[in-house]
Amino acid sequence: VSYYGGKTIHTFTSSGAFHNTTGSTLTVEYVMLAGGGGSGGHIGGGGGAGQYKSEPINVPTSPQPVVIGGGGASAPGDFGFPGKGNNGANSSFNGITIYGGGGGGSGGNSTGAPGAPGNGGNGGSGGGAAYYGGNSGPWPGGTGYGPGGNPGGTGYWASSAHHGSGGGGGAGGPGSNAGPNGTAGSGGNGTRIPTTFHDPDQAPGPGTGNTVGGGIGSPGPAGGFYVAGGGGGGNQSAPPTLAGGDGGYGGGGRGRRGGSQCTNPRGATSGIMNTGSGGGGGGETPTYVTGGRGGSGLLLIAYPTT
Repeated sequence: VSYYGGKTIHTFTSSGAFHNTTGSTLTVEYVMLAGGGGSGGHIGGGGGAGQYKSEPINVPTSPQPVVIGGGGASAPGDFGFPGKGNNGANSSFNGITIYGGGGGGSGGNSTGAPGAPGNGGNGGSGGGAAYYGGNSGPWPGGTGYGPGGNPGGTGYWASSAHHGSGGGGGAGGPGSNAGPNGTAGSGGNGTRIPTTFHDPDQAPGPGTGNTVGGGIGSPGPAGGFYVAGGGGGGNQSAPPTLAGGDGGYGGGGRGRRGGSQCTNPRGATSGIMNTGSGGGGGGETPTYVTGGRGGSGLLLIAYPTT
């Protein structure tokens, strides 16, 4: 519990219960995030962000269970058919449930049932799609659920040396598509929480860039307090300058850049904890490498201090 701007603020980073001790119905402002989706494995798509919801509601005097969804695990880095990354878990409060982000699709070889492993998963925001070896696609990204849910980007197989996967969707925009030259898609940007919760003591930690956490959210164009960014897609490409996809503002993980012909590989990262962001896609460097897991969810509750 903290105090800022004349408000009492409850911050839940794990499950518990909210107790209204006023003796009557209490009107609160809240921000809730579900868990972000895990990335795809072998040259995988980025995970989608968990659903974001913020509005005023009335809370009764009875204790209200709080469920904070965990981030989804990434798919294995195996070639073949590793399946999608796991969806993030749902979050709930005061009878309201929101959906975890969709898992990223995983790349596979061309000898099985076409398409399914490469497609991005559906969720709060959709996961990015991977390539499916020998079939140029593009494979579709996952669909976002409900208001504020955005789709993941498409994956693309161009040649044996150039594969790219799409970025996961974020609460502020869709994941971008992979390019035909092996360029991976970036994660969709997240959104900034309301100013009610911009307590300087809860700001993201020092530093720059999307990987900075340590407070509420991560940095973005207007400052701190961004959440629910999509994870960037992974890729394999001969030119070392073609990077894996960047995570979206709000804590999305960075996609893996690599491949046996890449002289400057770069690792994948997970979504930042308690931002509901998606994990960055896996790669190949030259062995198969798993990507990042999704970031866990969050609940913030504010009401006037008396």
